[in-house]
Amino acid sequence: MINMDNKMGKEIINNYRKYFNEINSGELYEAENTLKSIVKKEEAGEGYLNARRYLGMLYLEMENFDKAISELSMIVKIKEATKKKKFRNLAKECPEGFDKEEEERGHLAWVYHDLGMAYLGKADCEMAEKYLLKAYDISKDKKNIFRNDLGWLYYKWNKPEEAIEKFKASVNQGDNSGFPHFYLGLAEIKAGRLVSAKEWLNEAISIFDTNAHDPYDKSKRIFYELMKASALNNLGRIEMDNGEYRKSKRLFLEGLAICERQECQEYIKGLSPRRKTKESITIAALHNNLGLLHYKQGFLDEAEKEYIAALKFEELPETYNNLAVVYHEKGVKEKAESYLKNALRLDSQTEVARANLNRLVGGGANWWDWWFKPGTSGSSLHKGEWPRRIVGSFLVFALLVMVCSMMCTSFSGSEISVLGISLLSFGEHGVNTVQEDIYSYKVGDNSTSRVRETTSTKTTTTTTAKNGSNLIDKITIAALLFFFLVHPQIKIFSFGAAKFEMETASISGSPMCCAGTPSS
Repeated sequence: MINMDNKMGKEIINNYRKYFNEINSGELYEAENTLKSIVKKEEAGEGYLNARRYLGMLYLEMENFDKAISELSMIVKIKEATKKKKFRNLAKECPEGFDKEEEERGHLAWVYHDLGMAYLGKADCEMAEKYLLKAYDISKDKKNIFRNDLGWLYYKWNKPEEAIEKFKASVNQGDNSGFPHFYLGLAEIKAGRLVSAKEWLNEAISIFDTNAHDPYDKSKRIFYELMKASALNNLGRIEMDNGEYRKSKRLFLEGLAICERQECQEYIKGLSPRRKTKESITIAALHNNLGLLHYKQGFLDEAEKEYIAALKFEELPETYNNLAVVYHEKGVKEKAESYLKNALRLDSQTEVARANLNRLVGGGANWWDWWFKPGTSGSSLHKGEWPRRIVGSFLVFALLVMVCSMMCTSFSGSEISVLGISLLSFGEHGVNTVQEDIYSYKVGDNSTSRVRETTSTKTTTTTTAKNGSNLIDKITIAALLFFFLVHPQIKIFSFGAAKFEMETASISGSPMCCAGTPSS
């Protein structure tokens, strides 16, 4: 503990209290300046690391991931270089919602944790895993929190089985906060096990309901109500996928009713940018999925209204994609293309939007450009476009060979091998060979001349018929090849019941783990 008789020490403690008050009031930029002043004073004095750690945490909450990584990495370098610089024990000064760490390794565990979450914010999953594992390894009493965040990393990394393993371990270790149950529901959805996902989400909702009845802590109550809204959104997704549209609509509307309550809106306004983004995504997801439900029922105008409402809360690639689908069905191609490009601007890895844009642009583009020029990904071919280019090249080559074969058949009676099919030659020598073979059985007979003449006539007739048949076959194959080459210029086409259709997308509530979150 700091010597309170020390004038500098008292001033630093007062600055920390000022910082905590600014954080609780949502004055983030004032809190940043306060922390910077503490860093300077501590570096000039005993060199404690708390202020730099809180500065990294503050940048993480402000979603300035580069600055967060810079500050937190500096602490890691300092700790690796020397054991002298340590963290203060500020447990008595910390208000509720802050981790009241008293031990050195507890502070360091949070440094590793926040560094991992900052890398996750930059979508660098390998670095995020490295530091989250370090946090988990050295932590003594925050195992469930760090394990849950590792699970969330694996979920975002598209590794649902690893995520499920982490969340189940937290449940087995007595985490009754409802978070691992909720995340298990999301991971089971991603793994395609919807029945299990429903069970976990319903259990999470039950726990959230219990925690939301705390009469003495309004912030805690609202927090868990908003978590329930996110769970309702994902439960509604499952019911919608199962064709239970009435149940799905009821769940979406119940979630929106929670989020739209005045006290919930006021609570959201006071959150840090990162936590505010989380709640905005939940509301946008509810509107998006309700719009998707209307779309599935054939109500395009209602779907459009919900998608537009979703974008007022948060820009999501799925919502832009779904708006594009609506405008495509309404015949407004320009708007559809614009919204798909917006989806890819937000997330270039949104495959459903990329596939839809290729369909849309391909549906009206020059067929040669569609097969052989780069798409929306930039000046070079996207890796997913190489197979299309190869197929296009094969079709062009096959069509040219087929046309040459048709010309040879028409003018000289010969044929060319194409598409792996070997065709025989029916030229003059071939006919004579057949005639001589037949004649050899009739030598010495007075009717030889008549047999040769008849055989020749039959052979010529057979050859002509065969050439005609082959020519028709080749024309048919050439027509099919030509159709496949130019089909991108056909806006909508069908083979039987299969028709050109752009895909829609639903989304999860996308929860984010953050410092100060109520936990078990």
